[in-house]
Amino acid sequence: MLSDNPLKYKKDVLKKNNCVSLHDAKEKYGRVNVAGIISYIKTIKVKKNNTTMAFVKIFDESDELELTVFARVYEASFNLLTKNNIVLVKGRYEHNKDKESFVADEITLLED
Repeated sequence: MLSDNPLKYKKDVLKKNNCVSLHDAKEKYGRVNVAGIISYIKTIKVKKNNTTMAFVKIFDESDELELTVFARVYEASFNLLTKNNIVLVKGRYEHNKDKESFVADEITLLED
């Protein structure tokens, strides 16, 4: 038996934080708030300035989204980037050349 998605029980918190679904976030360019459960984290070292950044996949009931977490945001939130944590992400969906990405500006735990 599959268990329910924990975000299903956090609709009030999502509304209070003006979150859009991950599916809807992909349809909007510009700044949005999203929430999701972390399913994957890949960190990389940036040789140019010897910092760490990450690519983080989150999911909700509607879709999955890969976040680009640059060094400044990574340093502020690396302790929250753990598989199965439910996070609130303030960021922006960008379309550059042929690549789309969701750039995280701030990551916090989704609180009740």
